[in-house]
Amino acid sequence: MRRAAMSLLGLAALGALLLPGPSPAAGPLQPAITVIGRAAQGFAPDQARLSLGVENQAASAAQAAADNAASMNKVLAAVKKLLARGDRLETAGYSLSLRTRWNKERQQTEVLGYQASHRVQLTLTDPKRVGPLLDAAVGAGANQVSGPQWELADENAARRQVQQAAVADAQAQALALAQAAKAGLGPLLRMDASGRQPMLRGELRLAKMAGAGATPLEVGQVRISAEVLCVFALQPRP
Repeated sequence: MRRAAMSLLGLAALGALLLPGPSPAAGPLQPAITVIGRAAQGFAPDQARLSLGVENQAASAAQAAADNAASMNKVLAAVKKLLARGDRLETAGYSLSLRTRWNKERQQTEVLGYQASHRVQLTLTDPKRVGPLLDAAVGAGANQVSGPQWELADENAARRQVQQAAVADAQAQALALAQAAKAGLGPLLRMDASGRQPMLRGELRLAKMAGAGATPLEVGQVRISAEVLCVFALQPRP
């Protein structure tokens, strides 16, 4: 009996050691303020990208391919005369396909012939040369045009500039709110950055195809926006 009592006392003592003690008092939370800084800016593009193509149809695949090659060679010859140093010209795609249609009366597919298509992509270092180049390409036989798309050669430099403006906006917001709360603005505790860069296209009208003279082209802007989430500490005023 005495041994059993001692065992119970030992278990009780061991349980007391294993039970968690009172947790230390949690310290006061750091006063902080969260703001989102925003900035956006338009930049004049220093390069333009567009694609040109030729599409031909013929009764046979060989004839469609031959006609397309002849037409595309004329377009390339006209375009290459206007290219400057730094411009890029590369094939964007080529296809040769069967042309068919569904005959409802006979309930069968009819073969119409073949279609050949060849597209090239151009990157110009001077956006102002897009209009004359389009006129030359269309005049030489190009019947497919897409673009232009305005771009920046050094997009990262422009993005950093906008992000710096977004951080400055966040700091200004935080300072104004801290002053309104009669507190001091402390150090930056956290920052998350994000941003978007939509490419804006200029207005393009192929006036030459309608016999109205040179192609009028308005160069657009590349607009970059940025958002920065910042968390600043708040400090009591002395």
